[in-house]
Amino acid sequence: AEVTRLQVERLQFELATVRDELSRRVAAAAESADAMLSNAAGALNMLEAETHAARGSTAALRAAHAELAGLKQDLEKEAAARQAVEKERDKARDKLGAAQAQVQSLAQRLAGMEAL
Repeated sequence: AEVTRLQVERLQFELATVRDELSRRVAAAAESADAMLSNAAGALNMLEAETHAARGSTAALRAAHAELAGLKQDLEKEAAARQAVEKERDKARDKLGAAQAQVQSLAQRLAGMEAL
């Protein structure tokens, strides 16, 4: 009976030691899980912030693209207007050349008439 009692006490001691070790491991695992959850929450917050920034960047890019398209249209209009002005200038130069030739011709005729 004494041997059995000693074996029971030894087993109870071993059981208490195993329970303590198990409790420590469970606590460590819980702390590790909490740290992992905290890290995951931080990473999620970073991803949400990056998503928000990307959406803002996308909106800014769309606005810039729309502005660029508007500027391109303005440039095309300005180019067409410039071509029209250049055509008018060329016509005016042609008229000026013809008028100068006519003036020169009239001046020569006048000089010829004066010489008579």
